[in-house]
Amino acid sequence: MECFPFMLAGEPLLGAVLTGVMVHPGWRRRGIFLALLEACERRAWELGAAFVTTMPNEQSRPGFVKRGYTDPGERTLMVLPLARPSRPEASGSGSGWAGAALRLGARVSAANRRLRRATTADACGVDRFGREVAEMMRRAAEQWPGLIQLRSEEWLSWRYPCSASGDYRRWVAGGGSGLPEAAAVTARERRRGLEVGYLVDLVGLDEGAAAGVAAAACRGLSDEGAELVIAVVSCRQLVQTLRRVGFRTVPPWLSPKHFYTVYRPAPGQEGRLAPLQEIGCWYQTLGDWDTV
Repeated sequence: MECFPFMLAGEPLLGAVLTGVMVHPGWRRRGIFLALLEACERRAWELGAAFVTTMPNEQSRPGFVKRGYTDPGERTLMVLPLARPSRPEASGSGSGWAGAALRLGARVSAANRRLRRATTADACGVDRFGREVAEMMRRAAEQWPGLIQLRSEEWLSWRYPCSASGDYRRWVAGGGSGLPEAAAVTARERRRGLEVGYLVDLVGLDEGAAAGVAAAACRGLSDEGAELVIAVVSCRQLVQTLRRVGFRTVPPWLSPKHFYTVYRPAPGQEGRLAPLQEIGCWYQTLGDWDTV
């Protein structure tokens, strides 16, 4: 469990995030899972956290619900096709998620035209996120009407470290005079025979700037050979922004994995946190997870 600063409708609050809860198979059905949750909750309340939250899988979700956690709804899986698959079997007629995701997209050429139109002219890759990006993200958090984790300079350095392996790519838009207007983070890997890119994080002062830097980041992934970009987001605003770039929503029945969020308010915080009962109030990206 880790405690992080959040903002809810512009007001700061502390939230506790369970980054992993697991019990060895040989010790299950003995109450250890619930005992772990209770211990974490007690510590969270002692530290002044307003809530405890986590992102369970389908196996662990029932245990959280049984404990009294609220499930506000699934996050949205979105895909952007960038190229025809390099291996024929990747787009075959089977039920694989990668091939299905590619078939969801409109023609690849149309997707790339949309990317070019949406890209902000001054968007560019940067080696690191500094104070200016963190300040832009703080201002964006103050404007967001729901719940968002604060992305401080220290958090950004921890979450997206600069490394020789170049695991993450960082992008900013604006900043010619004053603060940047938007920032994005991407990653890439080979999965199921495809070069897959991830839009890991996206924050902007407005939808236009966010769409512009997201488009630039996706074009960067395309230049690196990515055939498909994946994003997982929660709120309607992020869904709308990514649709503007050319992303398509994957229907839940087609998705091979369901993306849950659950939370439990601290005693006395139920009324204050009532808006969190709807997933659209949460601002979540892949970057809000412990790992991609």
